[in-house]
Amino acid sequence: MSARASAYAKSLLFCPNGERITRGEKLVLISLADSHQDKGKHFTYPSIETIATDALCDRRSCQRHLEALERKGVIRRLRPARQGAGMTTFYFFLELEEVPEGWQNAALFSEPKGGIRAAKGRQKGDKTCIASITNTNQKQELKDTPPTPASGGACGSSPSQAAGEAIGPARDRARQEISRSVELATDQAMQGCGFTALRLRRVLRAVIEQRRDAGDPEPTTALGIIAAWKDYTAQGALLRARWGPARFFAEGHWSTRQSWMWDGEALRDMQRAMH
Repeated sequence: MSARASAYAKSLLFCPNGERITRGEKLVLISLADSHQDKGKHFTYPSIETIATDALCDRRSCQRHLEALERKGVIRRLRPARQGAGMTTFYFFLELEEVPEGWQNAALFSEPKGGIRAAKGRQKGDKTCIASITNTNQKQELKDTPPTPASGGACGSSPSQAAGEAIGPARDRARQEISRSVELATDQAMQGCGFTALRLRRVLRAVIEQRRDAGDPEPTTALGIIAAWKDYTAQGALLRARWGPARFFAEGHWSTRQSWMWDGEALRDMQRAMH
């Protein structure tokens, strides 16, 4: 069991792609975190039956939640090309760990003869070796790599291919600039509000990304976040109850004062005092 993975799973509200995590997905993620270990060469590979039992769902729902978590960028699954009883699926938390070298470009690996198999009844978080998988992947990559054509020959790259190669780096640079602007705006919001918690940083980053997709510049959203939090904390005496910062921003209360839980009696007392 990894305390770091459990804390990450329990505090996660918005996934790396900006989507909210659902209740069922969170239960599945907490189950995976219960099997996660921080030790080197110790990997997460509980069975679907184990995950479904811990997450209080059936096998089909569990598989659907795992697919959603992978699509949202929370986990990465590495599965053998041949599925069936005794075959191992490995799970990685993308925010907490790197996929082992040799697996980065392998969505599926071929199980070699005498390779890795998950024995029935194996305990959560038991360790295993990845050498046979890595070697198999490297051999498959060499086999699938086409030969390099001679320059100027009939197999030379076409103009459209050359244009695509030119567009690729430009697109990557644009994405890096967008990511950098989001991080700078998140830093600005964290400092302006006086926050230091990592989970609050993830919440603010998701909010800024969502508003950016809606057309709002990142610095404008950061300034709005700071102003809303200062105003909210200053109105404590007039509020019937207050939310914590994670809920205040994640649920969008920062963008409208109408959703704040105002104390009607305190407001009337303030109005009488002013008159």
